[in-house]
Amino acid sequence: MSVHGVRGFVKVVPWCDDVQIFKVLPVLYLDCNGLLCENISQVKFVKNFVLVRFSHADTVEKASQFLGRLLYVDRCSIPLKDGEIFIQDLIGVKVCDFSNKEVCYGNIVEVLKTGANDVYSILDEKSGVRRFVPVIDSVVLEKDLDNNVIYINVLEGLFDV
Repeated sequence: MSVHGVRGFVKVVPWCDDVQIFKVLPVLYLDCNGLLCENISQVKFVKNFVLVRFSHADTVEKASQFLGRLLYVDRCSIPLKDGEIFIQDLIGVKVCDFSNKEVCYGNIVEVLKTGANDVYSILDEKSGVRRFVPVIDSVVLEKDLDNNVIYINVLEGLFDV
């Protein structure tokens, strides 16, 4: 994060899928516990960055207090479309076979963004085997997040080494 211009804008490197979300955020938090927050007064977009001006920081000097800090959002302030979930809610979810629900391949440890589709990185902690599952309709057949499990169709060759 750095200061941008002379009117107190802070250049933020976003860690989100869609930077437009900054348009609807009322505040950003300065700590992961949500105890320190700053109201957002203005947002602009420049290249891969978000320029944020906080209500109480309208000068370079005041904005410089935010340099080098991680900023957090309250997940309740992010509107999700029907069926959307946060990636962090997938971490740790068990992945099992749709046709034989007793067969499980491990837990999701990472969600990779490939451009065409997401890919679940699954780790079987017992064997140490890591597998990759494309998040496409013909493979991911059911998401039962209430029970912390996703059922997949293992296409021929999907897990071949």
